[in-house]
Amino acid sequence: MVAALGASVGMAADLPDWSGTWEAQYRATNTGYVKTPVLSKAGWAQVNEVRRKRDAGELPESGEGINCVPIGMPDIMPSPLFQFEFYFTPDKIVTYLEAYGMVRWIHTDGREIPADAIPAFMGYSTGHWEVDTLVVETAAVYEGTRMTIPVPDSDERVEVRHGPDMHLTERVRLLDGDTLEIRTTITDPALFAEPAQTRHLYARHRGQEWEVSEYVCAQNNRTYLDEEGKQHFILKTD
Repeated sequence: MVAALGASVGMAADLPDWSGTWEAQYRATNTGYVKTPVLSKAGWAQVNEVRRKRDAGELPESGEGINCVPIGMPDIMPSPLFQFEFYFTPDKIVTYLEAYGMVRWIHTDGREIPADAIPAFMGYSTGHWEVDTLVVETAAVYEGTRMTIPVPDSDERVEVRHGPDMHLTERVRLLDGDTLEIRTTITDPALFAEPAQTRHLYARHRGQEWEVSEYVCAQNNRTYLDEEGKQHFILKTD
């Protein structure tokens, strides 16, 4: 299997061992945005609108996750509390994310991202190997997927929406036997005046107790938002 996959991406050596499950490490050094992103005019407009709604008490009490709308790329990769794992095939790498039960297909057969790719929460991804680093290009991420970004010159972090032309470049590699690093460059004129960069570290877990679980949000969705954005709870258990 490794030989076939290596041949399909032009790599002669064996691929790195990414077995087990991976969990984002938020206490690790230098994770998240490498530096505060430089916002575009449109990005500042979004931030200021969020601030206006917050000050006017118009923001909903909770996000769309209450209604089982999943987090999309790129924020789903470092989701806290949830793990993910990799599966290797001759023509693609599949990433299963426990959060919302989402799946990424990273095509490694040399194709390019189609100009007419159907937008999706995970986007459309292609990848190639540079020695022991997987370089992943992602586009066609569903427009409006929510992202949390730090605001320049403040301690704020606000939830905004990316645009239809967002492009992601991820560089994925092992730092040591049980630490994975993902560096992501985010290009999106709807938010940033220049490409933003993030860095996240992930710890490897092994053993049955760390296997990913099924996540069916709607099965146990006991909260909802009314028309005014107020949060309510369904307390009955049947």
